[in-house]
Amino acid sequence: EAERLESRLAELARQRESLLPTISPGDLETYRVVRRKKGQAVAVMQGESCMTCGMEMPPGPLARGREAGLVICDNCERILLPEAELKA
Repeated sequence: EAERLESRLAELARQRESLLPTISPGDLETYRVVRRKKGQAVAVMQGESCMTCGMEMPPGPLARGREAGLVICDNCERILLPEAELKA
């Protein structure tokens, strides 16, 4: 079992390394800062609400975040990933 888990972790680390170059430096830095501060950097957004803290995003910040390609929760400051993207 331990060997299987170590193999899986190694595979995930390889996948992560291959994806890092596809993320903009600014977005990656935002992720790293949030992760350092909060432990968990990303939260699921269901509809217009953060599923980690329950905050409903105000229309203005939500629209600006979507336009910029990175929505940040006004309350818990985590990066919000729309629930629909999890199923894609």
